[in-house]
Amino acid sequence: MGLGLKKGGIWGVGYSLKDEQGRLVALGFVDSHMSSLIQAEGAVLVTHPIHDQTFYLTMEHKRKLKEEYGIEPWTFVQKLGDAVFIPAGCPHQVRNLKSCIKVALDFVSPENIKECVHLADEIRVLPTNHRGKEDKLEVKKMVIYAVQQVIKDLEEFGR
Repeated sequence: MGLGLKKGGIWGVGYSLKDEQGRLVALGFVDSHMSSLIQAEGAVLVTHPIHDQTFYLTMEHKRKLKEEYGIEPWTFVQKLGDAVFIPAGCPHQVRNLKSCIKVALDFVSPENIKECVHLADEIRVLPTNHRGKEDKLEVKKMVIYAVQQVIKDLEEFGR
């Protein structure tokens, strides 16, 4: 059996949270279903319902999300050897079906700088010992380096 035929994980990819309304919907859904989410996962303390990465939405939660908010996350099976691209600002979850190694790459483009800065600001205010506290993207540093490179290129072009 080839690598592409073996199931590796089941993904749920949500709607974009690029606008404040999307964030409020996500937080509202979690708030209104907190007891069933905690019961399903055994979570005790919730600092931030998205960045905590504590909850896994079951089929029942996804049904309620569609029924109450008109949002239906995409659900698909990732086969061994497949790559998955998640757009900036989209909440997502994966349940591994086999033992695996995760390889992740964060990509920042000019089109999603605003979203990345917003995510970095959300992460910055998390408690010091929070598992998501590390600013993995260092987006503000990347912007500074990009601007420095543009200035250098413009100076060379002007010579």
